[in-house]
Amino acid sequence: MDVGKSAQLKSLLQDQDLVEEIQNKAAQGLLKHGSHLGMSGDELANRMGDLSRTPMGSTEGMMPIPSPHPGGGATTEAIVLLAGRPSLLVQNGTFEMPDSAIWQADLSIAKSAIEAAIARTGRIELFNHMQFDWVGTGWLIAEDVVATNRHVAEEFAHSEGGRFGFKTNLLGTKMGAAVDFREEFNSSAELAVKVEEILFVAGEHAPDVAFLRIASDTPLPEPLQLSTSEPELRSSIGTVGYPAFDPRNGADAVADVFGDVFDKKRFAPGKISHINDSVHWFVHDAATLGGASGSAIISLDTGRVVGLHFSGRFLEGNFAVKASHVADALAGLSTTISVPPGVPSEAIADGRHAPEHFEGREGYREDFLGVDVPLPGFGDWDVTDPGNSRKTLDYQHFSVAMSSERKLPLLTAVNIDGDKARRSFGNGDWFIDERIPEAAQLGNEIYFDNDLDRGHMVRRLDPVWGTKEQADRANDDTYHYVNAAPQHRNLNQRVWLRVEDYLLDTAKARDLKMSVFTGPVFGDNDRLYRDLVRLPKEFYKVAILVHEDSGKLISAGYILSQGEMIRDVTESAFVFGEHQTFQVEIDRISEATGLDFSSIAAHDVMQAGDTETRMARARRIDGPEDILI
Repeated sequence: MDVGKSAQLKSLLQDQDLVEEIQNKAAQGLLKHGSHLGMSGDELANRMGDLSRTPMGSTEGMMPIPSPHPGGGATTEAIVLLAGRPSLLVQNGTFEMPDSAIWQADLSIAKSAIEAAIARTGRIELFNHMQFDWVGTGWLIAEDVVATNRHVAEEFAHSEGGRFGFKTNLLGTKMGAAVDFREEFNSSAELAVKVEEILFVAGEHAPDVAFLRIASDTPLPEPLQLSTSEPELRSSIGTVGYPAFDPRNGADAVADVFGDVFDKKRFAPGKISHINDSVHWFVHDAATLGGASGSAIISLDTGRVVGLHFSGRFLEGNFAVKASHVADALAGLSTTISVPPGVPSEAIADGRHAPEHFEGREGYREDFLGVDVPLPGFGDWDVTDPGNSRKTLDYQHFSVAMSSERKLPLLTAVNIDGDKARRSFGNGDWFIDERIPEAAQLGNEIYFDNDLDRGHMVRRLDPVWGTKEQADRANDDTYHYVNAAPQHRNLNQRVWLRVEDYLLDTAKARDLKMSVFTGPVFGDNDRLYRDLVRLPKEFYKVAILVHEDSGKLISAGYILSQGEMIRDVTESAFVFGEHQTFQVEIDRISEATGLDFSSIAAHDVMQAGDTETRMARARRIDGPEDILI
């Protein structure tokens, strides 16, 4: 074949619509004269894929199966096909539909499975690292375990006598990590969960796998499921990750596939192009770049994970560890994952902070919104006195009032400044506040060796704003036991979390200031646990801000309830005993808690209008669209 015809043929094979049509017909045995080639339909489909990946001007002939360990020229991830393999931006938990007719039908059918993978995939953020702010992708493989690559974890992890720990940087500061399950295009929303432990990092010659244990105090979806079947050749797959700009791929190819948006969550569809039973990896052709390391390869037919992406070569192939090998590595950690550390509770020493640690903490500011929003009155509650007129423990941007009877926060109050919001990660250690007697607060004795979580009352993200020093101080201040109330880890908090996200995201997106009050609803029949604490079953939240247009105060109240607090006002379909989130009249919160919210209730959006036009006293919240503020 002369050079001109060769180039013409190669040009045609860059038309991925044509290649896909030939491959599909070949694989189905529908090519009229395909038998003349002396190969099966699957073989022809594979060879068509090989030829379409051969760079223009290369030697004619069929390309050998690529290897993830080539001599030189290896890249972390790669663009494999120049057409027909889009990388689709993710926004609001879903993906943009491609223009190409090749994928529209398949992706429409697999939409729910893809969105499930999107929700369970996050960007691995680093702090105290001298070079990177983030590195790679991870995904939920167990309730509190994230899977990623060895070469991703090695950026911040090292072996410590058979166990794994965080490295220290050149300044001698220990590194840390978190997994942010958001980081979407055109969104400032984040859902960052701290990495508490490095469970496993594979050896140099083992499959490129690592597992990280994340904090369990943030409600997340159920983990992705590993496939129990081997991957199938030419099957449709997809991967969710965070492609970063990568000069090792051709600049024109990168621009064509990714435009100029990097470091944000994307979904990329593709096919499995090569399988070899004798190795632990397979080859796929979804478009990736550096940053997608550690992403799951999802079957678009079953929604299950068939592989763990780890490497690639430009215009040749991307490589993934087979799910069976990921499962083998996970099985070796089953005891570690399911059983809490077996040390006696009396051996666990909580951190503690002396009064001088809190010097300069102003706490909740009543004039923060430009008009006074005083703390609610405490009514008949006996509040533990830390030695100031407000009887509050004051921290960076928030305050806590403690119930002497229950030894838990009666009320927390936080100021949020969306215009000055920052990102900060602490070490997650919890502390006793020595400004009040230890007997007046509860420590780790009620959380050890059980299913109770330390439920932040002032959420960690809310007071994190201002200068970096202020933001880091506020982050660390939220990890005091007086800011926690025991919550069962299976408590249905997902919608509650979405309410919290909505309030914070609203403040960030509109550069608004907001003040929020949060606490438990104490009931007479709350169950006594370990003869130490009565476990609250319901929680309240009240938000107040200045309306952007009218300049007037508006407020809204919410509860996470099993139904007792609002059983006389909620819809008949409500099932008693299930936790649900409701927006309620603030007066109802006053009645249930004994706190005086009357000055704030005067601005309640649920109480606008006369008696006949006022809304129902309880409004069920199933998503952000149900929230009024």
